[in-house]
Amino acid sequence: MISAAGRLLLGGALAWSVALAVATPGVPRIAAAAALLTLALSLWRASLGLVLLAFLAPAGWLLAPDPVRAAEMLTWAFLSGWLLAVWRPLSTAALSTALPRQIVVPAAACAACLFASWLALTLGDAGGIDPQALPRYVARTIGTDHLAVTSPEAETGAMLLSLAGLGLLLASMALTRDVPALARQVGIALALSMAIMSLAMVAAAIRQWGANDYSGAFLYRYARYERNAYHLRDLNAAGSQYVLAGLTAIGLAVFDRPRRWIWLALLAIMAPGVWLTGSRTAWLAGGAAGALVIGTACRPAWRPS
Repeated sequence: MISAAGRLLLGGALAWSVALAVATPGVPRIAAAAALLTLALSLWRASLGLVLLAFLAPAGWLLAPDPVRAAEMLTWAFLSGWLLAVWRPLSTAALSTALPRQIVVPAAACAACLFASWLALTLGDAGGIDPQALPRYVARTIGTDHLAVTSPEAETGAMLLSLAGLGLLLASMALTRDVPALARQVGIALALSMAIMSLAMVAAAIRQWGANDYSGAFLYRYARYERNAYHLRDLNAAGSQYVLAGLTAIGLAVFDRPRRWIWLALLAIMAPGVWLTGSRTAWLAGGAAGALVIGTACRPAWRPS
């Protein structure tokens, strides 16, 4: 695992970036408060910080629209709190148990490829710069205002976002190994968050319908070609979020039978949201993965570990 000094260094760098973003005048106060709450909760109890992150991150664009990277700011806040709590081990389980090689090796390879690609693209734009100044030039491509102002280089933003996702994956694995019930809690938070997003989308569509005198032509437009997502501009990404949350709700319904009607109700609430995104890829992936989940539930002997 990372040493205490390493945790303080990395966690401090993430917390400093979050603090700079929170202090930026253009960042909405609700997004700043959400980031600070996530960081504080993660310092106190990382498992609760992860649950809060799962609930808030899907609504990141609603908390703070572009150029603020709200979901990424929340992720950095969680990771910084998890790392800075040096009085608590990152995981009480052995390293090989909490983070198996089957996951760590591909994640490390992915991170190395991301960094190498970013470095190659960055150096490709460094023509005419003194070789001795290259390290400083490369370091300065990652601005301190990255979370509050979109990076001018797309490759820099993509690398940082992807690395944050990999860090979140490893942190989630370590925490769920220590707290087995955490996986279910995170799933509930995600499903509930996306159900709320779907309700908000339907409410927005009804308001637009009312503004058009409740005409049948307006409904026909939504039924045939009008596509939207209340919480995200990228409709394919929004569809993927609904599919992920929907599969989580299916899993909860299958394996938590006493409360399955609650999870099925959340799944039904999400259905209009994923339809309105118009993401055919999400529909296909959701159908295939949903059939796999149901198949493993109906045939316990075939259920993969």
